Amino acid sequence: MASIATPAARATQHRSPPLSLRSQGGTVTPIPDLDVVDLGRRGLLAPDITSPRVSRRQATLLRDEGGNLRVVAQGVNPTAVLTCRGELVRLAGGSGADVEVGDTIILCPGRMLRDGGARVLDGDEAYTIVEAEIDNLPAALREIKRLRTELAARPPA
Repeated sequence: MASIATPAARATQHRSPPLSLRSQGGTVTPIPDLDVVDLGRRGLLAPDITSPRVSRRQATLLRDEGGNLRVVAQGVNPTAVLTCRGELVRLAGGSGADVEVGDTIILCPGRMLRDGGARVLDGDEAYTIVEAEIDNLPAALREIKRLRTELAARPPA
């Protein structure tokens, strides 16, 4: 009797939960499931970046085999990370910092670094790492509530 060949089971890779970057304006950009993602005027966030002070390849977002993220500054323009614990980490060209959900990557932190503050200012080109809201109903509902509150607070046009 002939035996039936079965394909060898593939080693299962640990897949990290889907994540996104949320801009100060509320635009949510999914982070691709890649090992290296460029951030800058020519990278993942290109459609959302308005400041000419952000370089084409300002920083790189790296993902290791375990799904952990690290942001690495590229070039001479300053980059910073504001952790969810309120710590401000300044990154010079080539240096990096581990990041997680709730941390904010600031691609144009000039005023923030000059003032020594630990809060994001308008025009800083800041992006917070969030859980992918399309796959997370509670997070999506929180975002809808936040946007409704924001719209209700605006003066009529």
